[in-house]
Formats: sequence, structure tokens, C-alpha cells
Amino acid sequence: SFSEQQISESNTIEIKHLQPLQNRALVQYLNSRKISQSKAVNYVQEAYYNVNGKQYFALAFKNDRNGHELRNKYFKGSTSPKAPTTIKSSPEALNIFEGFIDFLSALEYFDTTKPKYDTIILNSVTNLETILNTLEDYPQINLYLDNDDTGQQAAETIKKAHPKVKDFSKIIYMNYNDFNDLLKDKSDLSNS
Repeated sequence: SFSEQQISESNTIEIKHLQPLQNRALVQYLNSRKISQSKAVNYVQEAYYNVNGKQYFALAFKNDRNGHELRNKYFKGSTSPKAPTTIKSSPEALNIFEGFIDFLSALEYFDTTKPKYDTIILNSVTNLETILNTLEDYPQINLYLDNDDTGQQAAETIKKAHPKVKDFSKIIYMNYNDFNDLLKDKSDLSNS
């Protein structure tokens, strides 16, 4: 079972073991976010890790520098180094997401297991600067950022850096904070 995790930024997270996604508690966590195991299995693993001698487990989403974003019902954090995650598909356009839960939400929403276009998951808007120079390689940028101040500031930065940007946060989930909030709400409505 999960235990409440009190992990500060100063604590070092040491991943001891990674394996394919099968842990029932982690699958249930994804299901609570309305994300199926079949959509997530190609992108996330289970991580078993130590912090200050205590053992925990979480979903692990790998970034381009071999660090991991970690998520479970009680914890949202990452290992070092922190970096975006790039998924290659087609260079006709570039999709940009803030986090991997929203990326997985998009796969669920569009009922696909692979994005149609190259995709970058920032894993934090603080990583935006590291990808700005790659935007010019794409004729079209598709944004799936959060509808909060941070997400919208990142969207404005991208719009200043590229002439052709489509902001799907204002098209698909304009009345929600992020893609996952829309997915959870639509699923709740269909179950009632």
C-alpha cells in the first residue's frame, strides 16, 4: 500500500529498481486519473526508490537525461537531472505538454497509443528555455499547457518564438485547468 510521503527537495531520491507497469496500486492511481494501463504502459514504468532509508514506489516517466518524473497518489516529484522528454513521431508539427499525466490524458482523449507528431513533455515549465531553439525545426507548434498563469506565460513565450502556434488549451479544455481535468470530468459525466 501507499504511505504518505514527506519528501523535501533537499532529500535525495535513489531509484533502486525499475520494472514494467503492473503494480495494482499504481494502475488504480492511473485509473483514478481516467488513464488506462494500455495507454500508459509504453511510457511509464514502476520505480521502487529510497529516500532517507525509507522505501517507496511510484510511476516513473523517463526524461531525455535519464532522470525520472515520479507520481503516485501521495507524491509528485522527480529525480535528477531534471529535463524534458522527447517522443519522436513526425516532424510535420511539434506537440508540447507541461507534464506526462496531461500527455497520457491526450492519448486517452484521442484514443491512440502514439502521438501523430513529435512531442515534448516539459516535465516543468522551468525546462522551457532548453527547448526554445528546437521550435524553428517545426512548421507548426501545438500547445497543450495548463490554463493557469504559469502555463499561459509559457504559451506566450512560445508564441513570441514561433510564428505558427495553435493553443489547444483554449480549444479542447478551455474551461479546465489542464487536459487531465477535462478527461476526469468527461468520464464522471459519462458514468452518471
